[in-house]
Amino acid sequence: MIPQYQAIQHPMVPAYCSLSAESIENRPKDTYTILYSPNTSSVKISMPITQSNTTSSIRKNSAEYNHLLTNCPWVKDFLQTAHHLNEVKSLLPYYSEINKLIATKKFNLCNIFLREVRPQELSDVLLVGLLRLTFSWKNDLPNWSILLERTKQELSNRKYDSNSLLRGLV
Repeated sequence: MIPQYQAIQHPMVPAYCSLSAESIENRPKDTYTILYSPNTSSVKISMPITQSNTTSSIRKNSAEYNHLLTNCPWVKDFLQTAHHLNEVKSLLPYYSEINKLIATKKFNLCNIFLREVRPQELSDVLLVGLLRLTFSWKNDLPNWSILLERTKQELSNRKYDSNSLLRGLV
């Protein structure tokens, strides 16, 4: 007998990961479904076969991340579109928001934001641009140096000369 599965919401997984009546256009590109069978107490996770390059896999739903999204709602859109942000017109609104965090000394929020950035999901421009934008405050942003190391690796993965592109930052 094949067990029947029903969708449930796990407390540590964002709501948009579970089955819902939400239209596909409103879901992030990389979604997965958690199915739970009450008969066998088994859990099944359904993952897409191919992953999109435009958005991330599910990020950790921590209190800090929720705090970031509450105070900086633009972050969600940024993380979902970061792969395509490669021209001034599309970057300027986000750079402006990051500058506002720094100008108002909200280093904690900026630091959480830097932690959530995944270099493999960034456009070539953003890959170095975020580090240059926040460089002057790197001592106030502990995650800056972590992002720098991850960016070096990603530049290498993309076959770029990280020493040349990150000159002045290292």
